[in-house]
Amino acid sequence: MAAEAPRRASDDVSVGIRLVDAPVSRRDDNRAHRYVIDHIEPGEQIRRRIAVTNLSDTRHRVQLYPAAAAVHKDGFTFAPGAGATSSPVG
Repeated sequence: MAAEAPRRASDDVSVGIRLVDAPVSRRDDNRAHRYVIDHIEPGEQIRRRIAVTNLSDTRHRVQLYPAAAAVHKDGFTFAPGAGATSSPVG
């Protein structure tokens, strides 16, 4: 299932990232279109396609990295490591 096309830039949005597709078994879970929410064992691999868009007139440097995370009752948190110390893109 393909995610929706990027929207036109506004004053508060210029760079975006989205999953191009989501697992069919999770098609009704909105998180699956925004996050990789699979549960995998150590050493196991998954592949997901992503799209990074820049709808502004400004060139941006973007760094992407994998990071473990968890969804809890109170929100989404990254595990210690690269994701915990990196700044958001924008």
